Parts: sequence; C-alpha cells; structure tokens
Amino acid sequence: MPARLVILRNRRIERSAAAARSGGAGCGVRHPGQLTADDALVHQVHPAKLCTDIAAAAASTGLLWRRRLLAGLLIRYLPPMLASALVLACADLDRLRQTPAGRYALHHMPDGAVGIRFAGDAVMAAAAWRRSLPGVAAGVAAGVAVIAAGWSHGLLPRHTPGGPRRQLPSAVRAR
Repeated sequence: MPARLVILRNRRIERSAAAARSGGAGCGVRHPGQLTADDALVHQVHPAKLCTDIAAAAASTGLLWRRRLLAGLLIRYLPPMLASALVLACADLDRLRQTPAGRYALHHMPDGAVGIRFAGDAVMAAAAWRRSLPGVAAGVAAGVAVIAAGWSHGLLPRHTPGGPRRQLPSAVRAR
C-alpha cells in the first residue's frame, strides 16, 4: 500500500476512534449546552449553510413573485434554520474556526451584522412581492447590497484602536 494511502487510512481510524470516545460518530456529538456565541458566528460561514441560504432566497424570491406567500416564506426561512441546526450539531466547527472564513467571522462580525443581513433579505422579499420588474431588479440589487454590507465589516476602517473584536482561542491564534 502506498504511504499516502496508509496515512489517510490512519487518519480516518484516528478520527473514528475519537468519535467513538466522545460518544458519537460525528453528527449529534455536541449538546446544546456546549454551543457558544462563537459557534453561532462561525457556523454562518460553513459552505452548506451558505449554499442553503442562497438557494432558499432565490427559490423564495420566485415564489413571492408568483404571489405564493406561505410557500415563499416557508422556503425562505425553514431550510436555513434546518441547515443551521444541522451545521451546529454535525459540523466540525473547531476546524471551520481555523479557516480564513472562520477567522474573518470571529474577528469582524459585530452583533448587528446578522440583523443587517436579515434586513437585506427582507428588502429582496418585499421587492419580489411588489411584482414590478424594475422594482424587483432594484429591490434585489438593494437587498444584495445590504447583505454585502453586513458581511463586509472587516473591510471598513476601525474607529477604535485595538485588536480584533473577539479574543481568539490560543489554538487559533497560534496558526
């Protein structure tokens, strides 16, 4: 067996042994009491969560355009909530915390950023409901701009001296 395959196989064995010691095989290992505010921030940059949010917003915008209010609202909000629950329960948030996106979320996501992004989503939904083509295009563009503003806090100059908003755990700072 080539050395690379042996290394990969050994890593899988180590991971499955660690999962067995922690009482689970991956999903559901974390208990709600173990979640932290940082977990709530970091899970937002998980690829599955981001894809679910974008797909739900796009599908819901089409449904709202067709005046299907209940279906549009359910599609807009239920899949992202389920994706959040699954990511918080199943994803390796410690590893995600060490990625550039995770570090960005920890450093540059003020508490109001989620509210700003939610407001941008509401602008898009309202524009689709109005159903005039120029209004929808302008509303979707405005909603996307507000959402981008919610994500772009790290690009703005700091008004207060000092380091990051949150102190990172020592394991993350070492990298």
